[in-house]
Amino acid sequence: MPSTQPREIVIVGGGLIGVSTAYYLSKNSNLHSESKITLVEQDNVGAGNSGYASGLLERTEDELSQEGFDLHYKLSKDYKGDLKWGYKSIDLYKTTSHSSSSSSSSLSSSIITFPFLPSTSLIRTKTETAICQPFDLTRHLCGLFLTYPGASIVIAKATSCIFEDEVEVENNEKEEKGISDMILNHTPCIEKITQFFNGTDKEDNKNDNDNEKEENEKINNNEKIRKRKIKGINVKQIINGVEEIIHLKANTLILSPGNDLINLSKNLFGEEISLNLKIKKKEWESIILKPKEKLNPLVIKFDENKQNLEMIFRDDGKVIISRPFQENSLNSYIESISSKFNSSNGTLILSKTNWSISFLSDNFPLFGKFGEELDIDGIWYGIGGNTVQCPAIGSRLASEVLSE
Repeated sequence: MPSTQPREIVIVGGGLIGVSTAYYLSKNSNLHSESKITLVEQDNVGAGNSGYASGLLERTEDELSQEGFDLHYKLSKDYKGDLKWGYKSIDLYKTTSHSSSSSSSSLSSSIITFPFLPSTSLIRTKTETAICQPFDLTRHLCGLFLTYPGASIVIAKATSCIFEDEVEVENNEKEEKGISDMILNHTPCIEKITQFFNGTDKEDNKNDNDNEKEENEKINNNEKIRKRKIKGINVKQIINGVEEIIHLKANTLILSPGNDLINLSKNLFGEEISLNLKIKKKEWESIILKPKEKLNPLVIKFDENKQNLEMIFRDDGKVIISRPFQENSLNSYIESISSKFNSSNGTLILSKTNWSISFLSDNFPLFGKFGEELDIDGIWYGIGGNTVQCPAIGSRLASEVLSE
């Protein structure tokens, strides 16, 4: 059911999670037609870690990956992703030395050999594996989001929050009520004073003190439970070398800044804030090659010597090779796979990048609403996840935000 009130929603972070959230908010039928959604990104949309990822999409057993894989397929079908961000269903192979122990599928019994590559086994078919170019996907989703009438994007750094000062109003109300009660109940007060001087009200006085203490505890507890409400955020924008502070209205704030979640939270809500979160990073390294000899699109995983390397052969002849960061040279290992990857044999090295995947330790959810960690209402977050999970995180965040 559509909301009866317009929302002022600000999303901080222009990676694939932030942009997916903005997109699915703009498409949600429960969003009031006059709602405003503002995406705040410090640099360029899709230019962070999510834009550098390899783009391998696997429909694995976890629920977010399954939902995300299906959403990737739907997005590609609806918006011609095969042309706009290189979406393609693809087979996934693994080098034979470890394939038998890693997959129970009967597919692994089929040994396949490709030119200048080790023998491999098919472990996932095109119904469970695809590839895309995350940077192009993020930029295109951002463009779709901006077609919503209330959508906007601000290239700026979020610096602080502004809150409605509700606790102070509540205290003033209590103070006025206390004075009023004293005036209205002046006769019982005089009677109590008389009883005190006559020595007849020691027990009553003790009971009154106990009652007063109990009431004060209730008031204190109510104040602790009561949460501040967000009113907006301030962002710092630099145009032609001139720094300007801009205020953005917001009654809902969604944070998806990747590795910077804790630092950003301290900047926005105060250094004393403790989120009780531990953000971990898995560092990756990638290299993009263009060999002289071209193969049909496929993905091969290499597990030898704990390399955990992924090799994606694309339609355009490029090969994207990624693995968790290691001290030994990635170039040397690639050349050891096949001399065809050696530059002396005509292979071009197009780029090298390092990137990371953020995740929360202690099985903390990848998205949700901040609860007891903050005394502020209306703050949500989305973090981590791999490329296949990001649309699912954005879709679920949008639904949960609008269900309140």
